[in-house]
Amino acid sequence: YKQLTRSVTDLAAASKFTTGELGEATTGLARAGFSAQEIADALPGVSQGAAAAGASMADMSDVVIAALGGFQISTSETGDVVDILTAAANNANTDVRELGEGLKYVGPIAKNLGLSLADTAAVAGLLANNGIKASQMGTSLRQGLSRLAAAAAGAESPMGDLSRGTANQAKVLERLGVSVADASGELLPFPQLLEKLREGFSNLSSLDQGLAAKVLFGQESSSACISLLNTSADEVENFFNVTNNASGAAAETAQNNLKGLAGSLDLLASAQNALFTDLGEACLLYTSDAADDSLRVDL
Repeated sequence: YKQLTRSVTDLAAASKFTTGELGEATTGLARAGFSAQEIADALPGVSQGAAAAGASMADMSDVVIAALGGFQISTSETGDVVDILTAAANNANTDVRELGEGLKYVGPIAKNLGLSLADTAAVAGLLANNGIKASQMGTSLRQGLSRLAAAAAGAESPMGDLSRGTANQAKVLERLGVSVADASGELLPFPQLLEKLREGFSNLSSLDQGLAAKVLFGQESSSACISLLNTSADEVENFFNVTNNASGAAAETAQNNLKGLAGSLDLLASAQNALFTDLGEACLLYTSDAADDSLRVDL
């Protein structure tokens, strides 16, 4: 506990956030089941991500919790997570909070299918550029991926006969002439997955594309998936490159946001807050020691 308190105070002195704001994030992470050490590991990344996004510490901790939990990522990698989300938000018509909202829905299924956070964030950004974001993005991707995985496995899989539409979904892939699974039966990574599907759908008329998407991805997800497949190959490739090479994105964005008088005043206020916190702890310790000495004298 003392180490965590020290981490909060040190971070307040070095960032734009006060000990109170950092405490809100600490509380959120603790309620999510993270240990004191894990919270201490995560806080610097959460702080940098919040500064980059212009978000509160409480909001940013919710985003980080969704990403870490959904993709089963260690808190020691929080910095990498916020870099990826910052890079995605900087290149899309969305923000980090909306990305986090969507990841709550799609993260667990994406992780289960072997898809990375970086690739999933890129797809989320591409969908946001088509006006599909936050929870709509998350639920659309979740359903689309689930149905696509079932189609790739086929009705002959051990559980395939339990899903009423699996055979029809598999038939769509067959008629498209594409395979979306690797040699071991696992779903291909997102870049190859989209490339294969784009090739297959490009041979269909607009009407048939709509029908195939409805059967393959589901009614709720078909429009989102069609918009994704209609995005140019260059734009898709560029976005995957952005999120897979995002190191330092949060720090750079945060630094740019803190330029000028307003940013300097934020840093000064936070440093003063940390100083007063240290002084308060010192005074409390001195008062406690003095009281103990007084009691000993009285006795």
